[in-house]
Amino acid sequence: MLLANDAEQYARACEMLAAADVRDDLADVTAPALVIGGSADVATPPASQELYVSGIRGARLLILDDVAHMATAAVPAKIAREIIGHAAPVSG
Repeated sequence: MLLANDAEQYARACEMLAAADVRDDLADVTAPALVIGGSADVATPPASQELYVSGIRGARLLILDDVAHMATAAVPAKIAREIIGHAAPVSG
């Protein structure tokens, strides 16, 4: 899938993501937040995930064992269950 992407546009997207810093905006998040990450994620390690959770009031952190950066591709059913479970109390 990655090989099918335009290399220049992919590189630009990576540069944009590398420069993005949303830490100052975390306190503005008012919706119930579930931060999901993988224990083997080197791009956004658990320490970074914890930083996000600490900046969002009431946020919950879920770190999946032996999962890397593409958690949604690695364990899609698990991610879906967690999102549904997280959203259920909100949607009533």
